[in-house]
Amino acid sequence: MTSIAIIADYNPASETHRATDNALQHAATHNQIPLEVLWIPTREANAQALHNFHGVIIGTGVFENRSNVLTSIRYTRENNIPTLATCGGFQHMVLEYTRNKPCASDF
Repeated sequence: MTSIAIIADYNPASETHRATDNALQHAATHNQIPLEVLWIPTREANAQALHNFHGVIIGTGVFENRSNVLTSIRYTRENNIPTLATCGGFQHMVLEYTRNKPCASDF
């Protein structure tokens, strides 16, 4: 079974969050892949929470714990875990990379 973690503070009233669930289920059904999706609230996001997932999505919305999101992104980058970020999640991905990835001139 393929397992995907979504780091975001899930809001069932959010059309975007519901659409994310629907899109993942549609893709899994279309490709005949058993899929497990788990939304991880940002206050609980950390390396330990992510180490068993095949991939991670950094979701949309205002994050309750931005520090945990950045730490999680760094963990996925450093451990080669496929990660997709959308909207504000992508902005956090760029922020983490610019803060922590050494420049070629640093070598």
